[in-house]
Amino acid sequence: QVNAGVFNQISRAAAGMPGPVQQFNRNLTQSAAAAAQVTRTIRGTNAQLSQSSQLANTFLRRMTQFAILLPIFASMNKALQGGVKFLFDFDSSIRDIIKADIGKLGNKFDEVAKSAMNLSKEFGTSALVSADTIKTYIQAGYDLQQANELARLSILGVKSSTLDAAQSVEFLLSASKQFGLEGGSLEKALDALVNVEGVSAVEAKDVADAFSTAGNSFAQFAGNINDSIGLISALREQTRKSGNEIGTFFKTLQARIFAAGDSRSALEALGVTVQNLDGSLRPTLDVLNDLKVAFDGMTEAEQANAAKSIAGVRQFESLLGVMKSLKRANELSNEASLSAGEATRKQAIDADKLQRSLDQLIVAGQEFAAALG
Repeated sequence: QVNAGVFNQISRAAAGMPGPVQQFNRNLTQSAAAAAQVTRTIRGTNAQLSQSSQLANTFLRRMTQFAILLPIFASMNKALQGGVKFLFDFDSSIRDIIKADIGKLGNKFDEVAKSAMNLSKEFGTSALVSADTIKTYIQAGYDLQQANELARLSILGVKSSTLDAAQSVEFLLSASKQFGLEGGSLEKALDALVNVEGVSAVEAKDVADAFSTAGNSFAQFAGNINDSIGLISALREQTRKSGNEIGTFFKTLQARIFAAGDSRSALEALGVTVQNLDGSLRPTLDVLNDLKVAFDGMTEAEQANAAKSIAGVRQFESLLGVMKSLKRANELSNEASLSAGEATRKQAIDADKLQRSLDQLIVAGQEFAAALG
């Protein structure tokens, strides 16, 4: 900016100077005035540019916000469509449950729907999954109250272990149908499975697969579900065989040693009896513990030959694995018997993690809303 005071001093100093100098001074004064006008114009232009820049920034920010919100609006639209679909699917699921026992459930649509929704709310799972689980137990012959409780335990098993929905159902059906467990005893069986998974190098699904493959064999010969869980888990740790392979082995072994024949004779030749004095069969774990005592007095070659005679050529290696892991089987069986409430405790931890995730999501949403202004 040109300082006008400077030009005033020059004008006074040049007042008595010759004409050409005075003309020069007048020209200089006019130039100063023109420069001042230019300065004012520049200031006005800068102000207009600043305002335009602010408007442009505001426009760009709003466009950015809209671009961010657009997929959210699309997601909301999909959610609404999904909600409508859910209502139709849920209605269909409830009707399928009723069809499974139309005589007893024909007029209980609301009661069945409420049962499924309560399970969904309790465990934070899909109401459709809850309904499908209830339906499975209705189809297995249980009444609505029993099916609802079994479905609750099934979902608890999924939430507290590595079991998927189908495996959880299979395990509980085995415990209920084969071992005759119900109510609190059935929940203790689930607690035992969840607890053993936590203290061993075994996943609950391996045990469930073994029960499914072995059928009624464990209930018929082992007698105790905790002993069965211990035997399966210990052999899984020792050999890393799959649950299906282990189930097949125990099904075959128990049929051989408890039925009259060469295998039972080979076992009895070692001083191991499979019957009590009253003629009832001894539990599998007790028989194997006695066999372990006999094996401890043999050489490795003698153990191999005895195992082949008892379990057969195809399964003798698994029997040797059982002998090596029998101490661990007894430990896990004992651990299983001390598991009351374990599934609920594990599920509570899972629920707490979920709640923390939801809290973090809410905070993130609040921060996002604040950022949008």
